[in-house]
Amino acid sequence: MVLQTLRKGASGFIAKAFLLLLTVSFLVWGIADVFRGQSARAVAKVGDTEISADAFRQQYLDQIQQIGRRTGRPFTPEQARAFGLDRQVLNQMVAEATLDDTAKALGLAISDEEVARAVRANPALRRPGATEFDPAYFQQLLRANNLTEPRFLAAEKQRMLRQQIASALGGDVAPPAVLLDAAHRYESEQRAVAYIAVGATAAGAVPSPTDEQLQAFFNAHKITFRAPEYRKITALALTPAALAPWVQVADADVKAAYDRNTARFGTPERRAVQQIVFSNADEAQQAADKIKAGETFDQIAAARGLSPKDIDLGTVVRSDLIDPKIAEAAFSLPLDGTSAPIPGAFGSVLVHVTKIDPAQIQPFEQVQDVLRKELALDRARRELLDKHDSIEDERGSGATLAEIAQKLGLQTETIDAVDRSGRDPT
Repeated sequence: MVLQTLRKGASGFIAKAFLLLLTVSFLVWGIADVFRGQSARAVAKVGDTEISADAFRQQYLDQIQQIGRRTGRPFTPEQARAFGLDRQVLNQMVAEATLDDTAKALGLAISDEEVARAVRANPALRRPGATEFDPAYFQQLLRANNLTEPRFLAAEKQRMLRQQIASALGGDVAPPAVLLDAAHRYESEQRAVAYIAVGATAAGAVPSPTDEQLQAFFNAHKITFRAPEYRKITALALTPAALAPWVQVADADVKAAYDRNTARFGTPERRAVQQIVFSNADEAQQAADKIKAGETFDQIAAARGLSPKDIDLGTVVRSDLIDPKIAEAAFSLPLDGTSAPIPGAFGSVLVHVTKIDPAQIQPFEQVQDVLRKELALDRARRELLDKHDSIEDERGSGATLAEIAQKLGLQTETIDAVDRSGRDPT
């Protein structure tokens, strides 16, 4: 139910049409940026917005689990691939990333307080028949849908931003009745079909063709038996990647680049955090007093009917915790420390730290080769035009590509046979 709530804003006709228009326009004008230029951990990129492999995998698995729950039977990854679910999920995430990138470009933002108000006001996140938001029931919903509070709130914030853009453009525009009728017929129309399968054996024994018949068929279809023209070609690739191996980078330049970007080669501090949400500050204070008196955090959780999985936020970095008050408390505590009651977005909270992985920075020796290649590639981009002019000068003097490559420190590639369409004889 929570996952369905996340996507509710994009389920209307106007929102779907808007997402389709954005996706189509993106495919027409920006498809080259989707599957190239992104980091190794990204499956697609829209403008400055990347779709990470982890995010794609998580949403893909969520969809598989939802289908399994709806059908009442296991839905395997093999079945999902057969139905093209992976492409459907990727297309949906590309459309969402298009809206996210548009929101960034427009400078749109939603505060954490506004997200919290929207969650508390959402009837779908309340107990059946209840008129008030219940933090305990909210946590129960999250667990039932295999979600953590930070992940849900981050997704809800993105959904609200997308809804702002879709609402601004779509508004209350109603589609034409003829379009609605056509869409309804397309979705709902059913037909009964009767057919007879006629196999090859129904033709009976077919005699072998005569030589005259074969010759006549060949004469009538000569073009289908024509072999294309093949040519042997030599190519000289003039790209930054081709030039980079020949670019010299001094050790001092590599070290200077490392010193400027030490944060890039480090991992932030990570902490294993547990959290218990209380309905009010008094309950949270009573629990904090019991912990000071000697009870453990797990005992407090067990007394409230919560398992270790229910209170576990996982091993997180500071930015993973949406609520800044909770993040500050969690990353200020010592190991095995428990916070005082924190006024969170959905009630008073106690957090407990069970593990601390300190921030680390990779030593220069481990990353110098990567930096050297990057610097060489950057310099190769700047030298590209000069190298092109040198090649043209050599060609003008009558040198072959092989001679030019040898003189300028480049490499050629030879293809023995290729036709006009770029295919080889095999």
